[in-house]
Amino acid sequence: RELRGLLRREPVRVLEAPTITANELTAHQATITTPEIVRAVAGAAREGASVEAVLAEVAQLGRGPEITMVEGDTAPGRPAHFTARNLLDLEREAIAIGVGGREAGAPRARITDVMAALAEAPVVLSEEQQTLVATGALSEDRVVCVIGVAGAGKTTALRT
Repeated sequence: RELRGLLRREPVRVLEAPTITANELTAHQATITTPEIVRAVAGAAREGASVEAVLAEVAQLGRGPEITMVEGDTAPGRPAHFTARNLLDLEREAIAIGVGGREAGAPRARITDVMAALAEAPVVLSEEQQTLVATGALSEDRVVCVIGVAGAGKTTALRT
């Protein structure tokens, strides 16, 4: 009897995959691949979910209005990349502001003030950092884009 009680089967529960938003998928990176979406959906299923349920949710996300494909999976071994539509809208708006603000007559520092700030900087700036400071301070553009790898010293330069 004890053995029969142990062998009694519990009813099978169908565990559904949780719904994930585009903002949750792109909270830490601008684009996400199909395998990363699968991992996010499966990881959010705290009580588990069937493979079919996870893949159905991933397919639903891919067809939904919040996410759009930005790069197809045309190369073997390279998965498609997706992003949130609101991020693309924000990017388009930022580009429009930047392009529209070219040579817009934005207030500029005097060259003597820039040279003094560079000379009095609390840290020694590299030549590239000094160029960044001078270009930003002397530009008539409303927006000056700065590109550099993490740790390159962009923030340090901009403090000057």
